[in-house]
Amino acid sequence: MCKTPKTIMNRAAKRKLKQLQPLDTTPPAPLPPNPGLPQSDNCKAGSTNSKVLYWIKDIAVWLFGTGLALVLTFVGLFYDFSPKIAVSPYQPLELSDAFSSPFMIANDGYLSLRDVSATCILSQVDFTGLALKQGSVGSRIDIAAEMLPGEKLTVKCRFRENIGVASSRTFENADISLLIDYRLRLWFWTFQKQRAFRFVSARASDGSWHWLPQPINK
Repeated sequence: MCKTPKTIMNRAAKRKLKQLQPLDTTPPAPLPPNPGLPQSDNCKAGSTNSKVLYWIKDIAVWLFGTGLALVLTFVGLFYDFSPKIAVSPYQPLELSDAFSSPFMIANDGYLSLRDVSATCILSQVDFTGLALKQGSVGSRIDIAAEMLPGEKLTVKCRFRENIGVASSRTFENADISLLIDYRLRLWFWTFQKQRAFRFVSARASDGSWHWLPQPINK
């Protein structure tokens, strides 16, 4: 018995539907962060890098803090142990003679000073009708082989004896300096040091003379 074309077409359509596969709508699995390494190795690498960076940061902070502390300590020690010399004038032994004033030299530091000497420098002196400008008047005075911390000593500059001005001329004013030379021994090193102190004369209302400290480079 012959089959009708309609029946044949229906079977062909069914066979075709069976051959068709249903579409897969499942999304693909995501790729790992580094396809070349397992995920556990990536975690270990990240953790190691973080530890190294944290370690480097700690070392940098420690080095900076230690260096700053050392610098501050060195500056403090240098200030504390640096030589401190003070020169102060006394009242004139003769009120009418400013050059009769002794000068006190004091070691106010923590270190001993060796081979201490003083030189009296006369920059300018005025008498009635006479003005003198000198470079250096008076010989160098060796005053102490060693000055311990806290010790003091006194020197007198003999300006009038060295100027050679007639006694009839009256002193009016002067600009003088005391140059202090000494050696400083620090452990195995010895340093030669020098410090200058400048004074100008001033007369009080009672006729007495005084020496007023001034900056050395004024």
